[in-house]
Amino acid sequence: MWRVPFQVVLSFFLGGIDVIAETSPPAVPGTGIATPGYDPNHGGWDSEQAAEIASSRLDALKETLASGKPAAGLAEIAAPSFRGAPLRPTKRTQPYTDDVVQVHRAGRDASDKFRGPGGWTQAVLSLTKGLNTGPLQVKFKTVGVESSRTQVEIHLEIRLNGKSTSGQILQVNSAWSCTWKRTDNALTLERFIVEDYEEVITTSTRGALFTDATATVIGRDPAFQNQLAHGLDHWLARLDTRVGLKVGGWNGLAVGDANGDGLEDLYVCQSGGLPNRLFLARADGTAGDVAAAAGVDWLETSRGALFIDLDNDGDQDLVVSVEEGLLIHENDGSGRYTVRSAEVLPFAVPYSLAAADYDQDGDLDVFAACYDRRGHVDRNVSLARPVPYQDATNGGRNALLRNDGDFRFRHVTKRVGLDTNNIRYSYAATWADYDRDGDLDLYVANDFGRNNLYRQDKVQGQVRFTDVAESSGTLDIAAGMSATWGDYDNDGLFDLYISNMFSSAGNRIAKQARFLANEDASTRDLFVRHARGNSLFHNLGPSKGFVDVSVAAAVTQGRWAWGSAFADFNNDGWQDLLVANGFITQEDTGDL
Repeated sequence: MWRVPFQVVLSFFLGGIDVIAETSPPAVPGTGIATPGYDPNHGGWDSEQAAEIASSRLDALKETLASGKPAAGLAEIAAPSFRGAPLRPTKRTQPYTDDVVQVHRAGRDASDKFRGPGGWTQAVLSLTKGLNTGPLQVKFKTVGVESSRTQVEIHLEIRLNGKSTSGQILQVNSAWSCTWKRTDNALTLERFIVEDYEEVITTSTRGALFTDATATVIGRDPAFQNQLAHGLDHWLARLDTRVGLKVGGWNGLAVGDANGDGLEDLYVCQSGGLPNRLFLARADGTAGDVAAAAGVDWLETSRGALFIDLDNDGDQDLVVSVEEGLLIHENDGSGRYTVRSAEVLPFAVPYSLAAADYDQDGDLDVFAACYDRRGHVDRNVSLARPVPYQDATNGGRNALLRNDGDFRFRHVTKRVGLDTNNIRYSYAATWADYDRDGDLDLYVANDFGRNNLYRQDKVQGQVRFTDVAESSGTLDIAAGMSATWGDYDNDGLFDLYISNMFSSAGNRIAKQARFLANEDASTRDLFVRHARGNSLFHNLGPSKGFVDVSVAAAVTQGRWAWGSAFADFNNDGWQDLLVANGFITQEDTGDL
């Protein structure tokens, strides 16, 4: 199997192509404009340089959309021969409306309603005038580029967020194709097509559908003010990295009623050297940290946690994944915790946890999704080295711990068949009876390659799991970050949603013929799929498997997605999707 060097992959997803170009075909003549970070004239990558030039030319467009007024230089973008469609299509449908939001959509508009530089200005203003907007936040992502000696075609995804002048919340999601005429070192816009258009606007002026309540709930607590309010960069400058401080921010949360007062409390995992925090909710809507008094203010790097009742006494016990394994705490009923079991995972580092009574013996068992092997990560950069990158098989081994009562746990991973395909970079796992046979099955989302769907069966009365991801159609070979089960179409069957990384740079580069030109088509397809984004699989029923409906359902664009969850947010009886996304806030690379 072909293996790509780690340095190539890192450049690929951060938008650079300096290493990739070293193995590419001979150069195609470019525009001659130097770009820092790589040489686009080497290896035929002038398409990336053209994309950067086109993006810089669109700065006037961004300014116009943000302000609603023609920016200086906007008309100069367009060639005299320009022809194009309005940025806000005139033929729109309204597929959804309720007392909260209205959704308007339009398909492809390749009309030539506007012509010439003046027409281009009118095409742009058709969006802002049509929506009667105030200031907008504008984001462009270049997801495709095709370049020749005479022209460059750029494919863009666009997000506009803001408020209308009447105070309504507004969001526009659109896709554009822009054809640029290339002359010497200059690009001028010759053709503009709207490939897809959607606008979402609130039906009232009450404000945002969700309000950030962090400051109200915990903002006055010293634990927040002195610790959580500061980012990792702050602590990297103040703590010795030998305490275990990790720069990636791979730290989870757990919600549960820790002290039995009927209110949901919050446990916050932290990186090494920073104490974990337990915020107890108060009747007035605020919460205060009691981690030290509760005995759960661990300083070890903690990545995941669960509030679950492990001993069936009616209160919420606590499981925390730390670098060495799992800390399993007993709750005394009032929110004070004692470690009853420390389960060492000698071969891998646990990241997230999923609990279920898989063997139906009346108590909850714990599955630990483990990312990397011990000693396999460069501690200076906290990054793994997957091999091969697009379908890695050198990750950590996940573990299933069977609950035998009285806080005694037995490692049964191999015994029940979960050791099959168990050398991936696992981020998350989730349980559900997807085939409706009365027992729980397990889906595992893996970074750098294929995922696992472990179907549970009884073999001679014993539990056995079989990995059926490939035969069921749920391999989803990508950068798996999380997974969630939910019946999105209300047919009574569990469907599956997986969050992955979306990469605009990956979408541009992997689809070009010169990328890995000497490799087979299946390897190239894996890289294209890796950059696509999130996935939704429709359950066809027992023994029928799943079908990928991600593109048709318009749920692939979750950006650099992490957690995901099905939930009915507007109480209309249909499952909606929430996706958490983002990464370390550093210098803008123009990618994610």
